[in-house]
Amino acid sequence: MTNNETIFPVTREVFDALGVYVQCHQFRLLGTTNVTILEQAITQLARMNYAANLTMNRNDPTCWLPLESYRYSPTRSIMTDLAHIISHYNRERALEAVRLIAESCGPLKTESDKALLASLKDRLTPTRDRDALLA
Repeated sequence: MTNNETIFPVTREVFDALGVYVQCHQFRLLGTTNVTILEQAITQLARMNYAANLTMNRNDPTCWLPLESYRYSPTRSIMTDLAHIISHYNRERALEAVRLIAESCGPLKTESDKALLASLKDRLTPTRDRDALLA
C-alpha cells in the first residue's frame, strides 16, 4: 500500500458535525469557551485533510476541492444540525470522526495537527472511573 492509498478526503459534513459536538462540550474538550478557538480547531482539522489530499491527489480535484475554502462556522453548522442536514454526533461518533480525520491524512500531519488530534482523542475517550460509574 502506498501513501497515496492511505490519504482520502473527509466531507465537510463530518467537520461540521464534529464542530457542533465540540461546541456543546467546548470547555471540556478545548479548555476554553472562546468561539474563535473552536473555529480555528475545526478549520485546522479540515485544512490538514485538504493539504494531505492536495499533496497526494493533486490530479484529482474531487479529493481536495470541496475543502479548498472551508472555514468552520458555528452558526451554519448548528442550523444544518437543527435542520437534520448533518448527523448529530454523540461522544462515540465524535471520537470516530477524530480517528477518521487522523487516518485520512496518513503520515502527512504537522506537530500542531498531531497535538490537536491527540488532545481531542484523549478528552473524548472515557476514563475507566467514569465507565464504572455509568455501568
